[in-house]
Amino acid sequence: MWKFRSMANGVGKGAPITGRNDPRITRVGRLLRKTKLDELPQFINVLTGDMTLVGPRPEAPEIVARYTPEQRAVLAVKPGVTGRVQLEVGEESESIPPEVDAHEYYVEHLMERKLRRDLDYLSVRTPLSDARIVFETAALVFRAFAGR
Repeated sequence: MWKFRSMANGVGKGAPITGRNDPRITRVGRLLRKTKLDELPQFINVLTGDMTLVGPRPEAPEIVARYTPEQRAVLAVKPGVTGRVQLEVGEESESIPPEVDAHEYYVEHLMERKLRRDLDYLSVRTPLSDARIVFETAALVFRAFAGR
Protein backbone atom coordinates (compact mmCIF):
# COMPACT_ATOMS: atom_id res chain seq x y z
CA MET A 1 0.00 0.00 0.00
CA TRP A 2 1.40 3.36 -1.04
CA LYS A 3 1.46 6.27 1.44
CA PHE A 4 3.45 9.42 2.02
CA ARG A 5 5.88 8.96 4.90
CA SER A 6 4.50 10.70 7.97
CA MET A 7 6.83 9.16 10.53
CA ALA A 8 10.51 9.71 11.16
CA ASN A 9 12.82 7.05 9.83
CA GLY A 10 15.12 5.41 12.39
CA VAL A 11 13.31 6.69 15.51
CA GLY A 12 12.66 3.15 16.54
CA LYS A 13 10.38 0.48 15.28
CA GLY A 14 7.11 0.61 17.08
CA ALA A 15 3.69 -0.94 17.01
CA PRO A 16 1.66 -0.77 13.79
CA ILE A 17 -0.90 1.36 15.66
CA THR A 18 0.05 4.93 16.41
CA GLY A 19 -1.28 6.78 19.40
CA ARG A 20 -2.10 10.46 19.74
CA ASN A 21 1.39 11.57 20.81
CA ASP A 22 3.49 8.98 18.99
CA PRO A 23 7.00 10.48 18.84
CA ARG A 24 7.60 8.90 15.43
CA ILE A 25 5.10 11.24 13.71
CA THR A 26 6.79 14.29 12.22
CA ARG A 27 5.29 17.80 12.15
CA VAL A 28 4.72 17.50 8.41
CA GLY A 29 3.35 14.01 9.06
CA ARG A 30 0.75 15.41 11.47
CA LEU A 31 -0.41 17.81 8.75
CA LEU A 32 -0.49 15.02 6.16
CA ARG A 33 -2.54 12.84 8.49
CA LYS A 34 -4.94 15.61 9.56
CA THR A 35 -5.69 16.53 5.94
CA LYS A 36 -5.63 12.87 4.85
CA LEU A 37 -3.02 13.72 2.19
CA ASP A 38 -0.97 10.75 3.40
CA GLU A 39 -3.63 8.58 1.72
CA LEU A 40 -3.27 10.22 -1.72
CA PRO A 41 -0.66 7.75 -3.07
CA GLN A 42 -3.13 4.93 -2.46
CA PHE A 43 -4.83 5.97 -5.70
CA ILE A 44 -1.89 4.19 -7.36
CA ASN A 45 -3.13 1.04 -5.59
CA VAL A 46 -6.65 1.72 -6.89
CA LEU A 47 -5.37 2.15 -10.45
CA THR A 48 -3.38 -1.10 -10.25
CA GLY A 49 -6.42 -2.96 -8.88
CA ASP A 50 -4.96 -3.71 -5.45
CA MET A 51 -7.49 -1.48 -3.66
CA THR A 52 -10.89 0.08 -4.25
CA LEU A 53 -12.05 3.57 -3.37
CA VAL A 54 -14.44 2.29 -0.67
CA GLY A 55 -13.89 -0.74 1.51
CA PRO A 56 -12.44 -1.89 4.82
CA ARG A 57 -9.09 -0.29 5.56
CA PRO A 58 -6.13 -2.68 5.31
CA GLU A 59 -4.48 -3.70 8.55
CA ALA A 60 -0.95 -4.72 9.48
CA PRO A 61 -0.36 -8.50 9.45
CA GLU A 62 0.14 -8.56 13.24
CA ILE A 63 -3.36 -7.09 13.66
CA VAL A 64 -4.96 -9.46 11.12
CA ALA A 65 -3.38 -12.39 12.97
CA ARG A 66 -5.66 -11.54 15.91
CA TYR A 67 -8.89 -11.62 13.88
CA THR A 68 -11.47 -14.25 14.71
CA PRO A 69 -12.68 -16.48 11.85
CA GLU A 70 -15.85 -14.33 11.59
CA GLN A 71 -13.81 -11.12 11.42
CA ARG A 72 -11.65 -12.53 8.63
CA ALA A 73 -14.66 -12.11 6.32
CA VAL A 74 -13.49 -8.51 5.74
CA LEU A 75 -10.47 -9.99 3.95
CA ALA A 76 -12.76 -11.40 1.23
CA VAL A 77 -13.12 -7.92 -0.31
CA LYS A 78 -10.44 -5.56 -1.56
CA PRO A 79 -9.38 -2.96 0.98
CA GLY A 80 -10.45 0.62 0.37
CA VAL A 81 -8.94 4.08 0.55
CA THR A 82 -11.92 5.17 2.65
CA GLY A 83 -14.96 3.58 4.22
CA ARG A 84 -17.98 4.03 6.46
CA VAL A 85 -15.88 3.33 9.55
CA GLN A 86 -13.42 6.14 8.76
CA LEU A 87 -16.28 8.60 8.40
CA GLU A 88 -18.02 7.48 11.59
CA VAL A 89 -14.98 7.04 13.80
CA GLY A 90 -12.64 9.72 12.51
CA GLU A 91 -9.02 9.67 13.58
CA GLU A 92 -8.67 6.57 15.77
CA SER A 93 -5.35 7.65 17.23
CA GLU A 94 -7.12 10.56 18.93
CA SER A 95 -9.26 8.14 20.93
CA ILE A 96 -6.30 6.20 22.32
CA PRO A 97 -5.22 7.52 25.74
CA PRO A 98 -1.58 8.69 25.63
CA GLU A 99 -0.51 6.66 28.68
CA VAL A 100 -1.44 3.23 27.27
CA ASP A 101 0.13 0.89 24.75
CA ALA A 102 -1.59 1.98 21.51
CA HIS A 103 -1.38 -1.46 19.89
CA GLU A 104 -2.96 -3.32 22.81
CA TYR A 105 -5.59 -0.61 23.36
CA TYR A 106 -6.58 -0.81 19.70
CA VAL A 107 -6.89 -4.61 19.80
CA GLU A 108 -8.76 -4.66 23.13
CA HIS A 109 -11.07 -1.64 22.68
CA LEU A 110 -11.36 -0.57 19.05
CA MET A 111 -10.69 -3.43 16.65
CA GLU A 112 -13.82 -5.48 17.32
CA ARG A 113 -16.20 -2.51 16.95
CA LYS A 114 -14.43 -1.38 13.78
CA LEU A 115 -14.63 -4.85 12.23
CA ARG A 116 -18.29 -5.21 13.23
CA ARG A 117 -19.06 -1.89 11.46
CA ASP A 118 -17.15 -3.02 8.37
CA LEU A 119 -18.98 -6.35 8.27
CA ASP A 120 -22.35 -4.66 8.78
CA TYR A 121 -21.61 -2.19 5.99
CA LEU A 122 -20.47 -4.92 3.61
CA SER A 123 -23.75 -6.76 4.14
CA VAL A 124 -25.78 -3.78 2.83
CA ARG A 125 -23.24 -2.20 0.48
CA THR A 126 -24.45 -0.79 -2.85
CA PRO A 127 -22.79 1.32 -5.56
CA LEU A 128 -24.90 4.26 -4.35
CA SER A 129 -23.75 3.86 -0.74
CA ASP A 130 -20.12 3.68 -1.92
CA ALA A 131 -20.62 6.87 -3.98
CA ARG A 132 -22.07 8.59 -0.91
CA ILE A 133 -18.98 7.61 1.11
CA VAL A 134 -16.67 9.01 -1.60
CA PHE A 135 -18.53 12.34 -1.53
CA GLU A 136 -18.61 12.45 2.28
CA THR A 137 -14.88 11.71 2.37
CA ALA A 138 -14.18 14.51 -0.11
CA ALA A 139 -16.20 16.89 2.10
CA LEU A 140 -14.23 15.75 5.17
CA VAL A 141 -10.91 16.41 3.43
CA PHE A 142 -12.14 19.81 2.25
CA ARG A 143 -13.16 20.73 5.83
CA ALA A 144 -9.73 19.63 7.08
CA PHE A 145 -8.07 21.99 4.59
CA ALA A 146 -10.46 24.84 5.37
CA GLY A 147 -9.82 24.45 9.10
CA ARG A 148 -6.07 24.70 8.64
